[in-house]
Amino acid sequence: MASSSQASTFTYTDGDRDHEIDISNPTYSSRESLGVFVIGSKVWKVFTNTNSLERSQRDYQLADVNGLPIDGATIYQGVVRRPGRSSSSGYALVTVNMSDRHFFSLQQGSSQFRQLIGQINDRTVLERIYRACQSAVNVGLRDPQGFIGVSHNEPITFIDVHTSAAPDGRGGFTFGGSQAAVDMLAIVRSRLG
Repeated sequence: MASSSQASTFTYTDGDRDHEIDISNPTYSSRESLGVFVIGSKVWKVFTNTNSLERSQRDYQLADVNGLPIDGATIYQGVVRRPGRSSSSGYALVTVNMSDRHFFSLQQGSSQFRQLIGQINDRTVLERIYRACQSAVNVGLRDPQGFIGVSHNEPITFIDVHTSAAPDGRGGFTFGGSQAAVDMLAIVRSRLG
């Protein structure tokens, strides 16, 4: 591991141990974070502040409770250190590396998702994806993106989860609509026949 004085690092605590990862060279750029880093079997999206931490924690918890497949995503709060800058409190969204799966995003429409679904012939897999898409509708998943891998235990996994949750005034949440999630559900429903 590079020295903290030379490299950008993210330090976090897991259990009773501190860990440090090198975040000097992002694998992918990100418009909302410092970058996305593939380190071993994990993918780290590192944020240089905690402005959206509470919202991220809530969205991932609500997604998980409502059955949206997120493949064990974890959030770690920690310290970001970059040469020539002050250290800052930040956090990281951490998921398993899914580079052996097919990425999809509905940012530019549904054609990519439709193409991936059109390649699946296993009805059981399609039914599992359908249930996952129903969960996406239920939580009002905004900007759906993730991975499809039919040979995996979970054939669809969502990443960078943003729900449309709003407090309902009674200690719970209501969810707004998401046309992109509705479109995904319709595509899979059509494929199921």
